Amino acid sequence: MNNRHIEAFRAVMMGGTITEGSRLLNISQPAVTRLIANLEAEIGFKVFDRHRGRLLPTPEGVQFYEEVQRSYVGLAKLADAAAAIREFRDGKIRLATLSAFSAHLIPEFLAKFSKTLPRVNFDIHVMSPERIRSGIADQQYHVGLVFSPVDHPSIKVEFLVSVPLVCVVPPRHPLAKRHELSIDDLRDEPLVLLSREFPLRLAIEAEFHKRQARPNIKAETTVTAATCGLVQQGLGIAVTEPFTPLMFEKAGGVAIVPFTRSFKFRFAVITSGIGTKTRLLNQFVAQLKAHIEQFQFPPDMDIKLEIERDSTS
Repeated sequence: MNNRHIEAFRAVMMGGTITEGSRLLNISQPAVTRLIANLEAEIGFKVFDRHRGRLLPTPEGVQFYEEVQRSYVGLAKLADAAAAIREFRDGKIRLATLSAFSAHLIPEFLAKFSKTLPRVNFDIHVMSPERIRSGIADQQYHVGLVFSPVDHPSIKVEFLVSVPLVCVVPPRHPLAKRHELSIDDLRDEPLVLLSREFPLRLAIEAEFHKRQARPNIKAETTVTAATCGLVQQGLGIAVTEPFTPLMFEKAGGVAIVPFTRSFKFRFAVITSGIGTKTRLLNQFVAQLKAHIEQFQFPPDMDIKLEIERDSTS
């Protein structure tokens, strides 16, 4: 029994006659009759009887047709699944990100990506740099956005991005009117900084130590939004990435002042270095890179993102 026998039987059952079956298969009527006869000889029972010039399925033929239909439904599901994979209709992206990107950059990108591929879903986890790295290395997540540097044999850096840092200042503070601030401007100011697990915090402390000074840390936190909230309440000045403060500035709660340009905030978009990425994941990373390249800060901030290293091209 081969596929052609089954196709002929199914076509006649669907069409009701040999004539209609031959039309559906685009072959001659004698060819269909021969295929049906071969099928009956092979399976050991008749699938059709002729009654007063009409072709009627036997009870065994009806039972056999039900099994054939189940098989075709299964094949149709497989074909649909293949098409969904090919056309990116279905799928889920598991994304691990720092809080810095969770309120502005990532939501804006996912909204844009969903317009192109509306049936793709997202599982977003906001966590510490260490957990992002370990989660990507263990293949728990597909894509990660994390502070650079990243040095792990099981992690691939898709591209590296740099952007100048900013100071987040209470709007009525005298320094809020400055065009740029440096470490020296912050010597005597109470500071709100990220905790010491973040490279940015270590870099700021190192700059103070170079000047034989110690930062006046009023508060520290693991979440960049919390640093802006504390500044909004007047607890001090924060040095941070430029994404999170945007929401607070729009609400009038803080002022954003560029930090010295020698300081850069560097982050990496990372994936697992094990195995091959799916076509969906490749497209996701490519569109994320394009979104980052086109991302624009308000003109008065005079800040832009730069792709420093790119392994996707």
